[in-house]
Amino acid sequence: MMNREAYEGVTDLSDFETVMYGVEPDNYYMIATAEHPLLRLCS
Repeated sequence: MMNREAYEGVTDLSDFETVMYGVEPDNYYMIATAEHPLLRLCS
């Protein structure tokens, strides 16, 4: 899972927000692949 702030650092959420699984109330999103968290670690 990634929080919204981390996701915004690596992608445009407006493209994906409607197809992602959100976990409320913590603003976390379930991820399907590893590239977004890995990009965030390297940025």
